[in-house]
Amino acid sequence: MSDVVKIRNAYGDCVSILPYGATLQSWELGTAMGPDINILLGHPEPASYALDRAYLGALVGRYSNRIANGRFSLGGREITLNRNEGMHHLHGGEEGFHRRHWNIAGTTDSSVDLRLVSPAADQGYPGELVIDAHYELDESRTLTIRWQATTDADTVVGLTSHGYFNLAGQGDILDHHLQVTAAHYTPVNSDMIPTGEIRTVAGTPLDLSRFTRLGDLVASQAPELRQCSGLDHNFAHGGPGRFKEQARLLCPATDLLLTASSTLPGLQCYTGNHLQGLGTHGSYEGVCLEPQYYPDSPNQPRFPSPLLRAGETMQHTISYRIEQVDSVQLLCS
Repeated sequence: MSDVVKIRNAYGDCVSILPYGATLQSWELGTAMGPDINILLGHPEPASYALDRAYLGALVGRYSNRIANGRFSLGGREITLNRNEGMHHLHGGEEGFHRRHWNIAGTTDSSVDLRLVSPAADQGYPGELVIDAHYELDESRTLTIRWQATTDADTVVGLTSHGYFNLAGQGDILDHHLQVTAAHYTPVNSDMIPTGEIRTVAGTPLDLSRFTRLGDLVASQAPELRQCSGLDHNFAHGGPGRFKEQARLLCPATDLLLTASSTLPGLQCYTGNHLQGLGTHGSYEGVCLEPQYYPDSPNQPRFPSPLLRAGETMQHTISYRIEQVDSVQLLCS
């Protein structure tokens, strides 16, 4: 677990990646284009990730988010998964991809390729799954994650990057502002399982079409937010395949803007509501922007399908671009 791969760009930015969990450990910004800070939460010692329960920076799978009752039907048979959140399945199970040591398949100064082979029946999922993940940091200050999966039997797949961002480099994220481009979200029940509805954000506190201070969302007594003690919601961006901007995160204290884009159909926004007690970080010290398939999609016929058929390839792109901006101008526009 001691391996750390560092990728860099010409600005002096450096992203540290651990093969354990294909984990983003840190993203340190060079001083050429702004403050010298680390904008990702992580553990300083790689060995600490074996005890981590917050999925800090991990590439989670086989399926990110929740699958109701740890089961779904596929090809006329019921698939039973590991249940690691009460009666439900979360982030690929107790021994999901965040607990695996990925093999390093290749490196350059600015990129690394990782591979994981997940055997048939791993955490209950059918089919042997081969995952290739490519991480690259380019001269536009964009961190790109491209993953692709192949299988020898029909299965479901849906990975996401579970990085916690703090664009101030310290403290909480309550003064960060978030803008989300989605016009819909997927409401959930008391167990955080989707009801199956795809509901408009219009007229709700989840209308984040304009920059909104995260502290105001956390303090809101609106039922949609009180249930989670902040944001922990999937925003519906439509069908998979088209690369689109999904969200922008702004820190007025540092004038840093992070733009999240993806080919995946959903985006889970999580304000770190329950980080306290899960490790070295406190609640609301980081915010996750997780491009994903919708939660519980294998059981929801109205949601985009995460089905991967034998012999076919699924591939998706996730990107995060960091830039220096005029926060006052952005917030007033």
